[in-house]
Amino acid sequence: MKKCQKFAVNYIECIRQFMRFHSYFADGVTEKLYLFDFTSKEELQIFLKRYLYYFTEDPGPGAMLLLYAAIFTRGVPKVKTDLDAPKGAYLLGHLEEGSLNIVTLLLSGRATPYLHNGVVYVGDEDHYALPQFGILARATIGLLVFEGENEHLKGSSRQPGSRLKTPAYPIWVTLCCGHYGVLFNSNRELLRNYHAEKRFELHYYTCAGNCVSMTVDNRVQDFCPMTSIQRQSSSTNSKDKHEEVTNASPLERLIHCKWPEAKEIRTAVFGTCTAPPRGDWTRTPLAFLPVDSDYPFGLTCVKNATRGLLSVVQAFVIKYLLFDKRAKEKSVPLDVMLRPNEDDQQVALWTSISNILWNIGEKQRAEVVLPGDTPHIPHSHTYFQDSVTEKLYMFEFTKLEDLQIFIKRYLHYFTEDPGPGTLLLLYCAIFTRGIDKMLADLDAPKGANLVGPSEEGALNVVTLLISGRATPYLHNGVVYVGDEDHYAMPQYGILGRAQVGLLIYEGENEHLKGNSRQPGSRLKTPATPVWVTASCGHYGVMFNSNRELLRNYHAEKRFELHYYTCAGAYISMTVNNQPQEDKGQGQDDDGGEAGDGNGKQNDSVVAPIEALVHCKWMEAKIIFHEPKNNSK
Repeated sequence: MKKCQKFAVNYIECIRQFMRFHSYFADGVTEKLYLFDFTSKEELQIFLKRYLYYFTEDPGPGAMLLLYAAIFTRGVPKVKTDLDAPKGAYLLGHLEEGSLNIVTLLLSGRATPYLHNGVVYVGDEDHYALPQFGILARATIGLLVFEGENEHLKGSSRQPGSRLKTPAYPIWVTLCCGHYGVLFNSNRELLRNYHAEKRFELHYYTCAGNCVSMTVDNRVQDFCPMTSIQRQSSSTNSKDKHEEVTNASPLERLIHCKWPEAKEIRTAVFGTCTAPPRGDWTRTPLAFLPVDSDYPFGLTCVKNATRGLLSVVQAFVIKYLLFDKRAKEKSVPLDVMLRPNEDDQQVALWTSISNILWNIGEKQRAEVVLPGDTPHIPHSHTYFQDSVTEKLYMFEFTKLEDLQIFIKRYLHYFTEDPGPGTLLLLYCAIFTRGIDKMLADLDAPKGANLVGPSEEGALNVVTLLISGRATPYLHNGVVYVGDEDHYAMPQYGILGRAQVGLLIYEGENEHLKGNSRQPGSRLKTPATPVWVTASCGHYGVMFNSNRELLRNYHAEKRFELHYYTCAGAYISMTVNNQPQEDKGQGQDDDGGEAGDGNGKQNDSVVAPIEALVHCKWMEAKIIFHEPKNNSK
């Protein structure tokens, strides 16, 4: 080929004719090519405008010329590298309507077979982790892929990431059951404002002349699917009917590809998607005790694996009732603040959920998932349906106010009893953090999952909701750990001061607790005096109603603490940090027994609670008052 610097040179003037040898079969195009190089977009546009007829001549090699131009622009060696395939592989492949590599080359500038965002390293114990280069930047035009009966076999590398699902413009190339088309909407704000996504028009067109218009409804309504698709009109080419046009199901599934996939999230949380998840998560809601109960501020929960998550929500609910709801200068008795009516309960819950997700999203974004009626993945040997995960739809928010309005409107999805409210909140937290980031936070061997085997829930779930990172390390900041034989590796702990804290006591195993399991000051001294507690594997919440407790050391000399669990146990105590003369063992300041009004105290309860308090105030004297335990 000749590289002509003068773009005015006639493109078809051939000064050299290739002969037909055994190593090359002339096709009438490739052997006649001239190459023109441009460094200015304006010059490129002028040239293409002048010689456009070479691409539009019918019949003619316009498609081949565009493909060659794309390959030479990218560079032949780079295209071969992009394919990430064995030697001898080629670009076109064997698909009837063209290889997906050609589509990714034209959309993203790389002929990559990997559709995920960024670079993913893949390897195992026997092989080095090798990079898979996916989509490195947000595409101008997106890509949606649905593979029909083989959808469940599609690996994560074939799942389009957000850079393809949410392009700069609401236009998508589609690959549905081996057939290509284009899906589009005329509102440029569709992908920038979630309000625009509630109900909108979509149009589907194929180069064969098939056209479908439809209305997509994302509004959540009782007894209706989360996303309903209603066809308005259709026009088909009788000579070339595509399955996705003549059959509604593939086209709807193609649109649903923009929403989260079930397999990845189920595997990340529970370790597998081929077996049903623990039933605790699909049957436990975020529900309050009745307003006429002893503790109307409390959430209900039987003893199961959701207690860790519920305890964090409980801590944020108490934080709202004690500090966010009342003015700073206003003094209100604790008993009054902790007796919310039904409206107060609802406000406390949707505010707490919103704040948790907003903190996880670093106060920039949050994602909420809610279940619809239509499963997106069929029940098979590779996926066991749980009636929740496979029906999810995703909603993204970039403003806290919009997030709060949405959670308030659809709070019943979280509170329905029995219902999957706890699972939905966990999924929201993971999608807000990002599945890949969450798995990296675990800093665990390949195959590890978030929930684990803990009876009342993994500590990683608690740290995810409190700090925004599912880290097992509780120290402040980043600590590098290594020895003479190994490089120092970072352990990412708590990177910022938490809104609610965390105190841990591990009972007989306390002396085995390493430095990474010792909560640092960012957890011990949170922004408000509310702590999630983990005592011998059991979760609870400890709190005080004085917002100045952790800001003024005078307030810490003597104060009240309250301990509550989702099981209905409530204990009040006085913590005394003032230097005192030695008194008789077990006596309080009045010379009485340090116990309840009857002089009795359950040592199995008191000892762990004392240890929790001593995690923060090591020399404190603790006086317990009338512990109340719900027999349930």
